Amino acid sequence: MKQPRPYPKLRFHCPAPPQIDPADRQTWCEHCERHVHNLSAMSEAEQSALLASPHYS
Repeated sequence: MKQPRPYPKLRFHCPAPPQIDPADRQTWCEHCERHVHNLSAMSEAEQSALLASPHYS
């Protein structure tokens, strides 16, 4: 059985996280004025690409 991929530690925790549809890959948080990404809705390749992007390095 494949083990779930561990997610990275968050650098920023939103005190008022937005509701995100499980099928959506991202949404906008009006409170933090940031994109919120739903790693569970992404493939491993998409997760790796997002986490390797300059915004997360």
